[in-house]
Amino acid sequence: MGSLVIGLRCDGNLWTDWPDRFEHDWPDDTLLDQACCPDASGVLTRYFAGEAVDPALAACPTPTGPPFHRATWTACRSVPRGSTITYGQLAALAGAPRAARAAGAAMRSNPLPLFIPCHRIVPSSGGIGGFAGRQDLSSPAVRLKYDLLEFESAHAGTQTPNAALTAAGQGSHSCI
Repeated sequence: MGSLVIGLRCDGNLWTDWPDRFEHDWPDDTLLDQACCPDASGVLTRYFAGEAVDPALAACPTPTGPPFHRATWTACRSVPRGSTITYGQLAALAGAPRAARAAGAAMRSNPLPLFIPCHRIVPSSGGIGGFAGRQDLSSPAVRLKYDLLEFESAHAGTQTPNAALTAAGQGSHSCI
């Protein structure tokens, strides 16, 4: 699924990124060292090995951010592996049922993909929606969202909740 990188910011917050997929700069104030986050790294290693581990349940604090973003990120962590909910449902879980677009904005600025599983949030109109601020179904970021949903479905025994992408001829690729 690409090169996932874990770093520790100067403010103590973790940061995860797929530099080959998200197409943005790594924050200047982030320590990039394999030894900086052994617990987080271990959880992700087990997750990608197919073990029944959900990074969203890891003992990883919710990052700092605006109050609604923090509420949305916390609510997102309650979505089980192999499941999806809509942005509207996420907004309701965060305490603001009419704030689906604001929930989308919080997901777009999520600094901890996988630990805050924003890939599990989809639009109510169908399909899988965007990922990391990208909307184009052929973008590396949206392909990653599809791959993560497909991976979790395969390891959770559930069907991939992505008929629109498969119907568009974009499905069934493990990696780009």
